[in-house]
Amino acid sequence: MSRPVVWYVPGSEAASRLQELPDDLERCPVSELTLPAGPQLPGVLLVDLPGDEASARALAVAQRDGLPVVALVDDGGADAICDQPCYAYLNPSVPGVTLATVLRQACVHAHVMLDALEMRMQLEELNAIGIGLSAERDLDALLEMILNKGREITRSDAGSLYVVETTPEGERCLRFKLAQNDSVHVEFKESTLPISADSVAGYVALAGEILMIDDVYALPADSPFRFNTGFDEKVGYRTTSMLVVPMKTPGGETIGVLQLINCKRIPTQAEVLPFPERYRNLAASLASQAGVAIQNARLFQELGAALQEVEASQKQLVQAERLSALGEMAAGVAHDFNNLLAVVVGRAEILLAKGQDPNVARDIEIIRTAAWDGAHTVRRIQEFTRTRQTRPAGRVDIPELLRDVVELTRARWKDEAQSRGLAYDVVVEGDSVPPVAGISAELREVFMNLLINGLDAMPGGGQFIFRVSSDAESVIVAAEDTGCGMSDETRRRVLEPFFTTKGARGTGLGLAVSWGIVKRHGGTIEIESTLGMGSVFMIRLPISVDDLAPEASASPSLPGRSGRVLVIDDEMEVRCVLRDMLAPCGHSVLEADSAEAGLALLESEMVDVILTDISMPGMSGWDVAAACQRRFPHIPLGFVTGWGDRLDEQETARAGVRFIVSKPFAPADVQGHVADALASSD
Repeated sequence: MSRPVVWYVPGSEAASRLQELPDDLERCPVSELTLPAGPQLPGVLLVDLPGDEASARALAVAQRDGLPVVALVDDGGADAICDQPCYAYLNPSVPGVTLATVLRQACVHAHVMLDALEMRMQLEELNAIGIGLSAERDLDALLEMILNKGREITRSDAGSLYVVETTPEGERCLRFKLAQNDSVHVEFKESTLPISADSVAGYVALAGEILMIDDVYALPADSPFRFNTGFDEKVGYRTTSMLVVPMKTPGGETIGVLQLINCKRIPTQAEVLPFPERYRNLAASLASQAGVAIQNARLFQELGAALQEVEASQKQLVQAERLSALGEMAAGVAHDFNNLLAVVVGRAEILLAKGQDPNVARDIEIIRTAAWDGAHTVRRIQEFTRTRQTRPAGRVDIPELLRDVVELTRARWKDEAQSRGLAYDVVVEGDSVPPVAGISAELREVFMNLLINGLDAMPGGGQFIFRVSSDAESVIVAAEDTGCGMSDETRRRVLEPFFTTKGARGTGLGLAVSWGIVKRHGGTIEIESTLGMGSVFMIRLPISVDDLAPEASASPSLPGRSGRVLVIDDEMEVRCVLRDMLAPCGHSVLEADSAEAGLALLESEMVDVILTDISMPGMSGWDVAAACQRRFPHIPLGFVTGWGDRLDEQETARAGVRFIVSKPFAPADVQGHVADALASSD
């Protein structure tokens, strides 16, 4: 404890007695305006009772601030004793030794009262801190609060805070998270240090024990830790006393260290005191609450991250379920539409092949184009709802494919744009990357969709870049534009089927189809976009690990011999279209409106090729294929169907199906497959 302080009023009779006091009592003159509050600097006030006006003011201030008062009362002041409660009342002629003893006891009493008051305030503050820590979920704000409150309740001039981390190599270390100092400015930067005896904080984290040090520069020779003076030397600071506390979880694991530096009775004064022993318990209680709060905050962050992952997975699952349900619905609708469109497209193609008046031919071409557009829309619906590959994958060189995409769209982004006074810069950047396993036609459609959408997002011109890179598992293509960007709502919904921002000219299927294709290739699409700052579509495709051959391109079939073709379909219009497409090639066409009728014809007629629908009342096309495989395995059989790519190539091959013609179809499709079938049977 510091020297006892005796306050006095200059010029009073009590002041004259101070000359008799020993030197261990510190004398301090006061006035009503300068008398410090008791909690800041305890001591005792020595006054006359009754005294002059100055003594009365000093007495009032002392009693207001809880400073003990020793009153020298003469014979005429006895009546004032009841009105002025004091620590002690002494006769003005009391011996100096007795006066000094009473003053020392009053100072001790002042210190005891001050400590009791401070302890009560600290306990109240500690309770409030616990409530505050339990309510804080932001980890950075929580750490700041822990250090602030720790310094407040221990009257620390400075402090620092460390948290325990695990490195990627699996080693534990301390991360220096915060530093505060009221005396010097500290340029703080996060860093790490080992959990070892090379530092005070490292030792506390290692040992899990509280350290109280009166002077870190006077450590004993056998100290198990050392103090690093580098910080003091760098900033011109003098660390003296330290209270260093481990912050632990309820399970006893140390997850951080709270380091409190230089205890001061009065913050503005230079005097540094050792930390009182009772501060150990205060700091330990705070550290215990802090450890739980830090663990909870970390768990809260981890739960938040896990929740985001779950939400993302749920969104993907909902998207997949939505597409699956839509696919089931679309399959049946597409079959019926394809039957109708097969008739429209087929008849339009036949009429155009016969030669027409130019005006009539133009109208027929419009009908044919509209029908093919309808067929294309139906196929796009089937495409993005398909969840498995129906064609064999090959090795795809992504940079080469992207350069093809740029060339195929050159008329759109260069020639057409220049005619409208616009300029687009479309480039492919990146080094060579490993090939991916996939179907080049499908992946080409993905990147053409992204490029066209990027151009639409830049109505005044701009730059579009395909950036190609790779990591250990994936080839990454970042499709970046400098366009108008997207809102968060648009970005979240842009892959949904039928969602479009293009109004009547958009179908809302382009990016949905792209998403389906990428998903079937085992890849992912991530989107980053800011309104007014463009968008980035990040496509990840798995690197090919199998020894796949490059995709082979199909060669057109040459006209072959004529033959007898059996057409089995319950739709008369479809049978007629097929007949009229095959007749010009010299083929004879037999028609059957059911599977049963078609099999009966095969028993009595010579047939070279069989064309059958799949979905028919009674026996299906699969039943026809099974019967033909048993009875007529030498006759080539093909499916003419509106199911399109939903058929599995291996399954159809096992059923004896040689080829598939998807509805709607052009004359060349049907004629080519029949010619190939006849050639293979020669």
